[in-house]
Amino acid sequence: MNAEWIVVILTALIAAAPGVYALIAGRHKANSEAADSISEAAVQLVEPLRRENAALRQQLDGLRPELDGLRSEVDELRMENATLRSDITQLRDDNAILRAAIAALRAENEELVEGVSALARQVEALGQRPVYGPRRR
Repeated sequence: MNAEWIVVILTALIAAAPGVYALIAGRHKANSEAADSISEAAVQLVEPLRRENAALRQQLDGLRPELDGLRSEVDELRMENATLRSDITQLRDDNAILRAAIAALRAENEELVEGVSALARQVEALGQRPVYGPRRR
């Protein structure tokens, strides 16, 4: 009986071999078809991306001269700004000096007006009429 079982098992294996082979071949075929389908889809997606990439690169090349011009303009404006800042600093310093000079002249003017007023009072005290007197404000 042992030999009979071996014969039965061998016969079943031999009978199943074409089915197993077909199953394995079918899987390979399905995998191959799936890979072909994925490759075809990738090719269809890549070409529009290549065209878009080329268009963007062309657009970028067109923008480079404008960018260079803008950079140059920014550099010129920075230099002009630095000059103007320096001028403003100098003008502020000059303004401070002029304000101090104005304050000194006002103080001197007040002192002179007081002196002229004193001299005018002195002349009047001597019984004379002064030829000049400070203006009334």
